[in-house]
Amino acid sequence: MKKVPLFIAVLLISCGQGKKEGSQEKDLSSQEQQAQQIESQEKVLVFNKPKTDWDERNLKGKVKKITAYTYPWVQNEETGDYFKVEKEGYCMETQFNPQGFISSVCQYESVKKKKVALQYHYHYNTQGQLDTLRYSMQYSGGKYDFVEAFHYDAVGNKIQRDNYKNGQLENREFYSAEQTLEGKRMEVIGGQRKTPYKVWIYFDAQDREIKNEYYQDNQLKYTTLYTYDQEGKCIKTDTQESDGYRQVTTYTYDEYGNKTKEKREITSFEGAEPREEIYYESQEYDSKGNIIEQYTAKEASRTVTYYEIEYYE
Repeated sequence: MKKVPLFIAVLLISCGQGKKEGSQEKDLSSQEQQAQQIESQEKVLVFNKPKTDWDERNLKGKVKKITAYTYPWVQNEETGDYFKVEKEGYCMETQFNPQGFISSVCQYESVKKKKVALQYHYHYNTQGQLDTLRYSMQYSGGKYDFVEAFHYDAVGNKIQRDNYKNGQLENREFYSAEQTLEGKRMEVIGGQRKTPYKVWIYFDAQDREIKNEYYQDNQLKYTTLYTYDQEGKCIKTDTQESDGYRQVTTYTYDEYGNKTKEKREITSFEGAEPREEIYYESQEYDSKGNIIEQYTAKEASRTVTYYEIEYYE
């Protein structure tokens, strides 16, 4: 497969023997054009500007903060009516910066917000790129602090990610991207203090991930394929592992782009497993069209979530 690296371009010019002068000038001109094209590629980002978290979450308007209250939605065996279990509810707050990216996430163990269960803080550099993600988790064995640090090259391509746990380096990943005749692809190499691994990620013309190959010890462990609809929403993921395990997940959406159903089918060497389906029913929207009340059903388990949304304007 012929490759045209975007990060480092090397041009080797050779002139054939016995060619006419005009032919040599034509070849040289063609090679110069190729060199200029490759050089220009070095000056631009490999990938398009990422979607904002507003776009990723299908949010309308400049959302500043979302407070979500989630409760079990239980059926009364005598009357058949459903009701929420107040004492088992929990709360999650998500804040966005004015550019539309998440700045913090805080999950509380109850809706009264007395005890924090999980907390994330996002920091962006002057170019608007995520450079540090800090989060903490509370377990029975104590509290753990995690840091993810991202590094970029001179033109903004992500080239490295470092993962720390309680101040100790846990993993380090290196990224390199290239343009092939089939499209863009990215190589990810990692495995600090763990089994070394490599990931090849392939993208379409819209920079959407369409294929993911994961290797350990130079052996392909699994492959995931992604399918999108005409609006760019992911409607199917298909993961196949080397041991015969396969998971196919399909997604459906309403006319507003909100996910309404998630169906997961799993096949292993022991045969097909029971199909898992998750339904999302949005009951109410605010004046901008964002969901403020949603019911989720997964087999016998049901929940209801109420959203309080604040805007910058």
